[in-house]
Amino acid sequence: MFEGFTFNVYIHLYRTLVLLIICYSAGVWGQKESPGLHQVENQAMRDFVGLGRNPPICALDGDFGWGAVAIYTKCEVVKL
Repeated sequence: MFEGFTFNVYIHLYRTLVLLIICYSAGVWGQKESPGLHQVENQAMRDFVGLGRNPPICALDGDFGWGAVAIYTKCEVVKL
């Protein structure tokens, strides 16, 4: 699905299309964490690598180097 994208392009698309929307609505949620946000991030990593639901998330987190979604949303709450 993402055969023509480089890693940098994929990260840029994720940050501008997905993470921006998540952070924009973070003020509504407040400090409450949603497990669905982690699933979105995990699915984005799995889709880029092209693996199913089996790879360990810790390994993908280390390879991608993305910060946790909860950190981004808490920063946005503080900004608001």
